[in-house]
Amino acid sequence: MVAGVNVTGALSALAGDGNDTVNLNSVNVGAALTVDGAAGNDQITMKTIDVTGTTTVTGGTGIDKVAVDQFMANLGASLDLGDGADVLSLTDAAFTAGLNVAAGAGIDAVTLNRVNGGAALSVNLGADSDTLAVSNSTVNAGVTATFNGGGGTNDVLTQTNNTFGLQSNIDFDSII
Repeated sequence: MVAGVNVTGALSALAGDGNDTVNLNSVNVGAALTVDGAAGNDQITMKTIDVTGTTTVTGGTGIDKVAVDQFMANLGASLDLGDGADVLSLTDAAFTAGLNVAAGAGIDAVTLNRVNGGAALSVNLGADSDTLAVSNSTVNAGVTATFNGGGGTNDVLTQTNNTFGLQSNIDFDSII
């Protein structure tokens, strides 16, 4: 667990193979943030995080649960859950230079609530029956929010109170 720290440079949390728990709480990072759960069933929790550089979060192969709450990234962010039945919950977050989420193969559930994608917002759920719920979220004017069900059967997109000037929904079996 990393809590209540200011890191002037980059911060890397590399958990390695196996079932891991990574907790970051009240952390300011002056450069890039990298979190890698590697293979295994990982639990990654990040709360009250401010990152000046790029953000890369990798769940790896396995059943991963990633929870992000109160997150600010000044440069681009990439969350790659990897293959497996993964869960991502992203709440109260802002990504100035954009956010890319890749869920990989497996029955995945991704929730975005009060997320500002900034300059780019892309979610690709990967193969299998997946669920994406997006609520109270935005992107910059002129930016297309892109949501891809990933080619599985029974891919569901649920949307509530979003502000997207442009939106692309690809390969969903149901849009609510």
